Amino acid sequence: MRGSLHPSFLLLLAIAFVDMLGIGLVYPMFSSMIFHPTASLLGPEVSEGMKGVCLGALLSTMPAMQFFAGPILGTLSDQKGRKTIITKTLVVGVVGYLAAFIAVLHSNLPLLFFSRMLVGVSAANISVVSACIADVSTPEQKSKNFGLLNMAWGLGFAVGPFVGGRLAEVSFAPPFAAPFLLAGFMTLLNLLGVLLLLRETHRTPATDLISWRQGLRNFKLAFQKRTLCATYIAAFVAFFGWSFYYEFIPVAWIQRYGLGTASVGALYGYAALFYAVSSGLLIRPIVGALKPVKVLLLALVLLAASIWGLLIHTSTIWLYILLPIQNFALALSYPTFSTMVSNAGNESNQGELLGILQSVDAFAFAVSPISSGILLSYGATMPIFVGGAAHLLAALITLRYLILIKKVKAS
Repeated sequence: MRGSLHPSFLLLLAIAFVDMLGIGLVYPMFSSMIFHPTASLLGPEVSEGMKGVCLGALLSTMPAMQFFAGPILGTLSDQKGRKTIITKTLVVGVVGYLAAFIAVLHSNLPLLFFSRMLVGVSAANISVVSACIADVSTPEQKSKNFGLLNMAWGLGFAVGPFVGGRLAEVSFAPPFAAPFLLAGFMTLLNLLGVLLLLRETHRTPATDLISWRQGLRNFKLAFQKRTLCATYIAAFVAFFGWSFYYEFIPVAWIQRYGLGTASVGALYGYAALFYAVSSGLLIRPIVGALKPVKVLLLALVLLAASIWGLLIHTSTIWLYILLPIQNFALALSYPTFSTMVSNAGNESNQGELLGILQSVDAFAFAVSPISSGILLSYGATMPIFVGGAAHLLAALITLRYLILIKKVKAS
C-alpha cells in the first residue's frame, strides 16, 4: 500500500527526526571545543588561524563522507533492500558516536576525526530513507511526503542544538562528552526501531556488488542526462549558498546586530522551528497546486530576496521577519529537489538517484567550510551576499531547465 498511511511511514519520519536530533546535539560543540580557552583538544600554542583550519576540516569531514557514501548506499538499497542498508548504517552511527565520546574523554583529535567519518557514512542513509518515502508515496503525494520528511529533520535539528548546548557542561560528565553519548543512545533507539518495526518497502533480486568506484561512475552517469544534470547543478549551487549563509551568518548577527551567544542560539531555534512547521503544513497548498519546477523557481527567488533583505535592514526586528520567510522558502525548495529527481527515475533506481542528490548536498556542505576563511576575510556580510547570489543563480539554472523541458515536449 502506498501513501502517508503506509505502516512504515511514521517510523521513517521518526528515524529522520532522531537522526537529525543526534546530529544537532553535537552541532554547537565543535567551535567551543576548538576555540574555548579551557578546551584541551588543541593546545594554547596553536594559532587562531590553525584553529580555524582545524574547525573547517572537522566540519567538512562528515559531509565529505556523505558525498562518497550517499550514491553507494542508495544503489545498494535498490539492490539489497532498504531495511538492510538502514540497519547497517545505524550500527556504524552508534560506533561513531561512541568513538567521539572516547575521543573527548582523552582529548584525541585524530579519533574525533575518525568518529566524524563514521557518523558521515551513517548519516548518508538519508538517501535510503528518502527512497523509502518515494516507495510508499503515490506520484501525487510525493512532494507533500518529502515535505513531512523535511519537517521531521527540521524538528530534530531545532531540538538538538538546544539540548546539546545545555548537556555540554553537565556536572556528571567531562565537558562536551554528554551530547555525544546521548546522540549514540538515540541512534541505538533508532536501530532497535528499525529492527523491530520497519517493513521492507523495496524488494528486488540481489545483483552484483558495488564498489566505491562504481558509486562515482553512477554519479558521473547521472549528470549525463540533461534534465537531471540541470537539477543537480541547481541543487549544488543552492545547497552551497545556504550552507555558507546559515553556518556563518552568526558572524553578521554578532557584528551588525550586537547579539550575544544566547540570542544567536535562540534565533537558530526560532528559524529551525519555522522550517519544520513550514515543511509539514504551510507549503502543502503550494506544492499541491503548482508543478515542482515552478515551486522550486518560486522558492529560490524568494530565498535570494529574503537573504539579501538583510543587507538593507540592520534592525533586529527584521531578523524575526526575514528568517521565517527564508525558512518557508527553504522548506519549499528541499523536498522539491527530491521530487524532481525522484520523478526523473523509476522504481528500480530511486535509491541511486536520491543518493546522488544527497551526495550533491553533502559535497556543497563539505566545500562551504573550506572556502569560508577566504570569503569571510572580505567582511561579515559575505554570508548574506553569497547566500543570496547563489540562490539567484540556482533560480536562473532552474529557469533554464524549465525552458529545456518545454523544448523537449515541443519536439
